[in-house]
Amino acid sequence: QRSLWFLNRLAPESSAYNIAGAARLIGSSPEALGRALEALVDRHPMLRATFADTPGGPVQRVAERAEAAFEVVEADGWSDAEVEARLHAEAYRPFDLAAGPLLRAVLLRRGGDAFLAFAVHHVAADFWSMAVLARELGALVAGEAPMPPAALYTDFAHRLERMLESPAGERLWEHWRERLAGTPQLDLPTDRPRRPVQSLCGGSRTLPPSPERAEAVHRLAAAHGSTPFVALLAAWQTVLSRWSGQEEFLTGAPMAGRSSREWAEVVGYFVNLVPLRAGLSGNPTVGELMARTRGTVLDALAHQDLPFALMTERLQPERDPSRPPLVAAMLTYEKSPAPELAALAAFAVGVPGVRLSIGGPGGLTLESLPLAPPAAQLDLSLTAAELPSGLAVSFQWDADLFDAATVDRLAGHFDRVLAAMAGAEGPVAELPLLGEAERHQVLAEWNDTAVPRSPGLLLHELVEAQAARTPDLPAVVFDEEALTYAELCARASQLARHLRRMGCVPESLVGVALDRSLDMVAALLGALKAGAAYVPLDPDYPRERLAFVLEDAVPQVLITQTSLRAALPAAPGTAVLCLDSDPIDGGLPGGPGPADDRQLAYVLYTSGSTGRPKGVGVPHRALVNFLASMRRAPGFSPGERMLAVTSLSFDIAALEIFLPLTVGGSVELASREEAADGALLAARLRESAATVLQATPATWRMLLDSGWAGDPDLRALCGGEA
Repeated sequence: QRSLWFLNRLAPESSAYNIAGAARLIGSSPEALGRALEALVDRHPMLRATFADTPGGPVQRVAERAEAAFEVVEADGWSDAEVEARLHAEAYRPFDLAAGPLLRAVLLRRGGDAFLAFAVHHVAADFWSMAVLARELGALVAGEAPMPPAALYTDFAHRLERMLESPAGERLWEHWRERLAGTPQLDLPTDRPRRPVQSLCGGSRTLPPSPERAEAVHRLAAAHGSTPFVALLAAWQTVLSRWSGQEEFLTGAPMAGRSSREWAEVVGYFVNLVPLRAGLSGNPTVGELMARTRGTVLDALAHQDLPFALMTERLQPERDPSRPPLVAAMLTYEKSPAPELAALAAFAVGVPGVRLSIGGPGGLTLESLPLAPPAAQLDLSLTAAELPSGLAVSFQWDADLFDAATVDRLAGHFDRVLAAMAGAEGPVAELPLLGEAERHQVLAEWNDTAVPRSPGLLLHELVEAQAARTPDLPAVVFDEEALTYAELCARASQLARHLRRMGCVPESLVGVALDRSLDMVAALLGALKAGAAYVPLDPDYPRERLAFVLEDAVPQVLITQTSLRAALPAAPGTAVLCLDSDPIDGGLPGGPGPADDRQLAYVLYTSGSTGRPKGVGVPHRALVNFLASMRRAPGFSPGERMLAVTSLSFDIAALEIFLPLTVGGSVELASREEAADGALLAARLRESAATVLQATPATWRMLLDSGWAGDPDLRALCGGEA
């Protein structure tokens, strides 16, 4: 309660902790319903509670008497949309915990129809409490007088407080501290960056009851001697693991918290969120995962009495207002404590048209009307409810982070993994995730833009084909110099023959350490034509990094220039070729031998931010497909000019240089000084004939900070006007 009070103070306008629902009301008068609601408020002290802020902290006060907040609204002439909007507004109107009331109901009457919106704040109740209230409401409408509760919620609170202050409470804390030590928080890929502070804006989606889903859950549980909740948790954590790439993380699950029968009829906030550690390390089989998950759940049930808020406070995770503390995803399995109230779960997951009859012949019949919750407590939550027609699941998410389409995909993955687990014995990592439509998209649609290969086109072959079509068009421009397509290919071919004479064979590595110049582009193309793969080495990079790359890659040849040779680290076992001083032998030593598009085009080294830099080999096939896709969307047309500003040691440089050269455009190289200075780059843009520029956000910011207002004729490669 203290935690929810604090969250309410932080965001008093939020409805994230409203327990709310709506229904079509059948078989009761407004007067009888009003009297029954008044009796509920009289019977349960928590429905008369308010929470005052005092110098000593929040204090709960319970009034001796309080009127039920029940309103009847005449809605004759209202459209269905107007009725739904009013029900939604009443259900999710924020509560004032200081003034109360903590329960309210509104009845809309339209002709012979009646619609009920019902809401209670979570600080006063939980799902079990809603079952108690529903059963008693039906009995009271029917004129019966249920037995009063055997205990008070304050009795529970005092007993819990004494336990937490005892040695048993200390053992409970030590247990959780050990269980949760070192577990990273779940970090799902999001559609948008996180806001600095959570807004709790929510989205929701309900998948209708499915007999097949229910059968899969029960078959999986039975096969491994477990419960439906354990089966659902294992499948849910498997999907979260596949999406996040994490083997260990925490998933929250609400536990009923009513460890004694004396609390069975008490209305109050008993439920406690318990963190459950995912156990997907070591590539477990389905059986191993189910056994681990079952053990985790049993352990949590035995130690569920430590309040989540207190656990979080003591663990002291790093405070980040953009994230929920400790637990980012949750699984709730709704099951009514009374069989006659099984249909109540339909209200919890938003399944429409399910009828709940309470109180016998003279009681109430409620037909569920789903209302989409406008707020979310966590990044992502899954609620499952078993109904007579099957298992229904509802997803709720932070709408600032995820699009509805993303959660729809995830929901499909959950159903697919759950069905596969029910009949699988092998590793969980091999369970199918994608549906047929997604598989077709990945395998066919995303490859539809590939250049036809028979047996396969290499990158330099695409450039040569373009040169045959447009030999006299400018291909590369730097300062006042330019090379036509024919001149560029001739220079590259001469260099390729020389490299083969120096011992280069298919997939030999050729280092390229040159200042930005016409020779730099010719060297890249020459290495490819020799059958080799180039390794870019930016002369501006730290000497230690260059030394590491040369030592790790051991290129056959290092192409450089006289002014840089002395400054470059020594490269034992590597021949050095200075383009501006060493003679280039254009003789014919023979072709490079057979090659296909799986051959390496270049090797790029990572930044090394996670340790030592790693060389990543990129084959011709990957680069050719990428360029083909970029030609289609956002598009690059013949005759356009790309201003290239990116270091060769950054992978997107391949796009800047080779995309124009494969479609009949031209590349204009910015100098290293221009690429690093916003004012100089802006001046280049004003003088240049470039029509397209791609750059990192940092470069765009640098340009804007320099006072550059943009050129309406310059197009950003990402689409739209620069």
